[in-house]
Amino acid sequence: MFDVEELLSKRNQRNALEHLLSKKDGCGIDGIRISEFKEYWEVKHLNIEKEIREGTYIPGIVKTYEIVNNRGKKRSVSSLNVTDRMISRMLTQKLTSFSEKCVWRYYQRI
Repeated sequence: MFDVEELLSKRNQRNALEHLLSKKDGCGIDGIRISEFKEYWEVKHLNIEKEIREGTYIPGIVKTYEIVNNRGKKRSVSSLNVTDRMISRMLTQKLTSFSEKCVWRYYQRI
């Protein structure tokens, strides 16, 4: 598995930030644009990391709305604030890496 230090490693943060910045520029429900997030993260990341380590980080509000496709079918879409998108991406990267290692070990035994 991985621990909080691996989750918050500079490499993992850099990869998550690169992924986030490669997305279409938009605004999270917190009012921060993706294009402005790098500067925001540079200022706030130490406080956010501390809250994650201490277990006191509280994710922001999630806005949920429905969209209708051209066939009339509805689906729900959830919108996170940009900071939560960054943390979610960091978690996704570590979980993906961990699961790929588990699958690799499983197939080596077969």
